[in-house]
Amino acid sequence: MGIVYATSTTSIVNAGGVAFTLHKGEVWDADDPLVKQRPEFFTDEPVIARVSAGEGWRPVEQATAAPGERRKTR
Repeated sequence: MGIVYATSTTSIVNAGGVAFTLHKGEVWDADDPLVKQRPEFFTDEPVIARVSAGEGWRPVEQATAAPGERRKTR
């Protein structure tokens, strides 16, 4: 079983019309029907990381562009 992470906090509806709320960083089974139906809301790399000091959660820097995403360059 592989896992994926939700890329944002949002509500989405599956093919059966059932609404789900995703929370950024939430872990999902990669074989879940919702993940397969809406892959644009998931990534196989963590999007947040736990730290022991400060805010508690912080974003993980994403080194590469997501599919279809354009990166700004100087």
